[in-house]
Amino acid sequence: MPKKFLILTLSILTFTACKKNDKLFDNSKKNTSNSFQEIFNSTNADAVFDCVATPDNKLISCGTSTSYSNDNLTRSTLFKVDDKGKMAWYKVFNFGGAYDNFFKVKLTPDKKILLIGQSTYEDGAQNIVITKTDLDGNLLFSMEYDMNFELNFSELLIDVVQTNDGGFAFTCGKNNKLLLVKLSQQGSVLWSKYFLTDYSGTSSSLIEDGENLVIGGSVYNSENFVYRIGFLLKVNKLDGSVIWSKKYDTGFDEEFMKLQNTGTEYTVVGRLQATYPTIRRFDTSGNSASSKQFFPSAPYGNFNGSISPINGGIIIEDGFGFPFNDVYLYKLDNSGNIEWSKKYPQNSTLEYLQNVVEMSDGNYMGAGRYVNSNFDNNDKVYLIKTDRNGNSSCITQSVNSSIQNLVTNESDAIWNSENILIPSANPNTQIISTVLKSKSLCECSDDEDDDDNDKN
Repeated sequence: MPKKFLILTLSILTFTACKKNDKLFDNSKKNTSNSFQEIFNSTNADAVFDCVATPDNKLISCGTSTSYSNDNLTRSTLFKVDDKGKMAWYKVFNFGGAYDNFFKVKLTPDKKILLIGQSTYEDGAQNIVITKTDLDGNLLFSMEYDMNFELNFSELLIDVVQTNDGGFAFTCGKNNKLLLVKLSQQGSVLWSKYFLTDYSGTSSSLIEDGENLVIGGSVYNSENFVYRIGFLLKVNKLDGSVIWSKKYDTGFDEEFMKLQNTGTEYTVVGRLQATYPTIRRFDTSGNSASSKQFFPSAPYGNFNGSISPINGGIIIEDGFGFPFNDVYLYKLDNSGNIEWSKKYPQNSTLEYLQNVVEMSDGNYMGAGRYVNSNFDNNDKVYLIKTDRNGNSSCITQSVNSSIQNLVTNESDAIWNSENILIPSANPNTQIISTVLKSKSLCECSDDEDDDDNDKN
């Protein structure tokens, strides 16, 4: 469904802390890592769905906002902050839909930014949008793919990669089926296929492995939809033919959420019973090398896992508490051993992290959302930076956590495939550049005023 639009350029250790205006600050040590906790907001609600570290030690995040359209319609957002929490730029993308969102952001091999998102129209049509920019957010490429009203996904069920031939591939759910699409360098569809197994499946993560693509996700264990089990599916990048597929059953509901190719094996971070992180490693034939279940200090939280891309290991983000939610971070080494577990308490708010990444200086930055205690539907962007040991200039607590082996029944998964036509269009894209106000959650002094803490 072609669309055309006008282009516009526009053990617990608690540090002594001071408190003012519901902010917490650790006065016990010098902030040598420039760690911070910041919130940014526009006039209405803002959300972040993903973030990625850049080669120059900055953080680029993507998401959505209701501040740049009439009637609180959402627009896709992309912004960059430096390692001190200062925003370098913030850009709003309108692809012509009533509701636009960026869900995933990747750093490509040619050091550019690749995004996948959604554009939903007033008639209910939902399209996939693939966008590529430079590191300053300048548009290089954008294509829209017509899903013919049959798209079903969230920010956790969609992914994109730039492949080593200069093209792209993306996966999502369409009509309760697994969809994989291979694109050329110009974004034209080379092939697109449904993959169907006995029971409904959804994709969550997509990686490239040489001349192949690997999808990780979840399928139901039986026709009665009792619980979900994780799967891996490896296909030939040239034509989408299935090389192998396996499923992994623990007897409990499990989602495979994020997949990483380390070069010699695949690492998968998942979620068991919507609560407990799972960390799995497989050889490149899908055989299990290790399976572990992580027990966080704050169970029953809003768990989401991420994999550190530089020195290996895993950072797990978690949150727990009602009506107030605190952020927890856990660092595991390459073998799955716990290195540290930390909590970052705030007052009268809910903070959720969507992703945490390792920066080039070895410290960690994460992005998510910040919800006021009065639930006024005016969510803000929440950012955190810690040193490599998880310490923040905001108050930080060490907490307990544990890990154990996870028993899994591994078996082959049978997938059938069928070709499908995916129409595409090259939409004109409206871009607005703006600046968001920020406020630190970690600074206070006797003469400090909230307005003095705003940065433009």
